[in-house]
Amino acid sequence: EPDSESVELLKKWKLPEVEDGKVLEATANEDDRMEIEESLYKKTVAELKVLLKEMNQPVSGRKADLVTRCADALIYGEEGPPEPEWEEGEGEGEDWGEEEGEEETVEEEETVDA
Repeated sequence: EPDSESVELLKKWKLPEVEDGKVLEATANEDDRMEIEESLYKKTVAELKVLLKEMNQPVSGRKADLVTRCADALIYGEEGPPEPEWEEGEGEGEDWGEEEGEEETVEEEETVDA
């Protein structure tokens, strides 16, 4: 049973007018992401997969992946989010596995002869 807020929203909603041959552009933006993802998390995985299929997006992955992919498609359209812009030299030569001054230690197994 839908709640009264959802019913009112549906009553007020109007189909957007689009000229013949034109494509409706996404009206959401990154500022709306939290609200979009919150509403998407309320959907089932099956519902998310249907939405993604309708938007020509991959449908594999965990629910969190599906929600993120769906939100990206709603915000950025089919082309997806822009690639991150890296500053020159950023991320180069960095060792992500160890903290500074920390060395990898290997414990030797002791063998006991019986």
